[in-house]
Amino acid sequence: MENLIISNQTINEFLPYLQQADIGESLNEKFQFSLSIGLFMSKTISLERAATLAEKTTNEYIELLIDKNIVWHNYADESNELDNAAIKKYKALTKND
Repeated sequence: MENLIISNQTINEFLPYLQQADIGESLNEKFQFSLSIGLFMSKTISLERAATLAEKTTNEYIELLIDKNIVWHNYADESNELDNAAIKKYKALTKND
């Protein structure tokens, strides 16, 4: 594994944004959550691994993503079509009630 080298300039550029971010109490929490989101959104790690890196349960992590309006699941067109068909069928069955 390659050693990570981050320059002071890079840290100083990101630090003000991390400090302002409303994603945790400590700078460490903010860093972990921000990094885990980036890795998760780029599909580098799974949702479960992202939660672990952020030191949250999967449910806590999902709630944080929802609070930040970050889509955490893929909803394929096929799934949408199946759901719509099921809803239509359900409505037709319950219409006579």
